Amino acid sequence: MFTLSVIVSFFWIFVNSINVYGNAFVGFVFEILWLPMLVGIFFIAVVSIILVFKKNTRKLLPILSIIILTAILFYLMQFK
Repeated sequence: MFTLSVIVSFFWIFVNSINVYGNAFVGFVFEILWLPMLVGIFFIAVVSIILVFKKNTRKLLPILSIIILTAILFYLMQFK
């Protein structure tokens, strides 16, 4: 889950840093991936929360995933 949260975070930082419609190919890739990445934010967060509350799992990576996704959500709300 940690790796997926980093990938989703890099995607959202990347698309907010550039003009995605300036290049046709980048705009096409953005249009294909924006919905799965948006769903990914919430799905990864829910799974990470479940992993934190399970008894026999490591807690560090799910907590880091939650922190990264929360930071990305605040970033998207602040700078958009």
